[in-house]
Amino acid sequence: MNTKVGIIGYPIRHSISPIFQQAAFNHFNLETSYEIWETTSQQLPERLSYSRNDDVLGFNVTIPYKEQVLHLLDDITPEALIIGAVNTVANVNGFLRGYNTDTTGFIRALKEKGDFEPKGKTALVLGAGGSARAVCFGLHNSGVTSIIIANRTLNRAIELADHFQNHLQANIVPILLTPKELNKLLSAPNSPDLIVNCTSLGMTGGPNPLGSPLGDIEPSQSTFLADLVYNPIETPFLQMATKSHARSLGGIPMLIYQGAEAFHIWTGKTPPLEILFSAVRTAMDDLS
Repeated sequence: MNTKVGIIGYPIRHSISPIFQQAAFNHFNLETSYEIWETTSQQLPERLSYSRNDDVLGFNVTIPYKEQVLHLLDDITPEALIIGAVNTVANVNGFLRGYNTDTTGFIRALKEKGDFEPKGKTALVLGAGGSARAVCFGLHNSGVTSIIIANRTLNRAIELADHFQNHLQANIVPILLTPKELNKLLSAPNSPDLIVNCTSLGMTGGPNPLGSPLGDIEPSQSTFLADLVYNPIETPFLQMATKSHARSLGGIPMLIYQGAEAFHIWTGKTPPLEILFSAVRTAMDDLS
């Protein structure tokens, strides 16, 4: 039987997940298609009901549904439950189980492609959505000493900080994401070692493709900048890293690593990473 996998989000026409995931399915000669399922909030329950069909192996979840999808699933892994966000779902005989592969995907990308060891470091996380939750969980488990969460809506940052303080006794401080607060933080002698953009600012197809959560504030040269946005390859956020001569990492490695783990969940097979990276490089070259 031909099977399918999809990605659920809105807007997601820019997604390149179908390209590298399809390359993985093709590598193993699996008769599976990976599809874009652009879904509005009103359509979400119906979409998940459809995903219980026998020919659906599962799906990925992206902006803005990583938290919203939780109450529509039958089961959630303990890790994803603590994170409070799901990005991968497996369909087993109509039973939907939620996972979070963003956490391991991000930390693996940070260490292997960014050559950055988070243990003993301090971090500033920009944004307080589902991706930020996964990043905070991964950083805490990797031994960062403290995390500052900056968000344009302070209550969201407080909620996230309280959540992890209660569940993990994590050292997390919420602040309002404003130029004044960022400038004060980044100009201090003990400015963060790592800044992670978990917002959609700068994303192709997003609400503000030319934006950056840093604005025109330059980080220090010793700061490492990581952007979860992968399209375009060089976002305004990463351009600021270049301007500051700071080390940086784009979103493609995390995308690949979390995607490879999701593929294993659906199929039990581990795809060769070079095939995935090659497919993405070709796709990005075609887009540029």
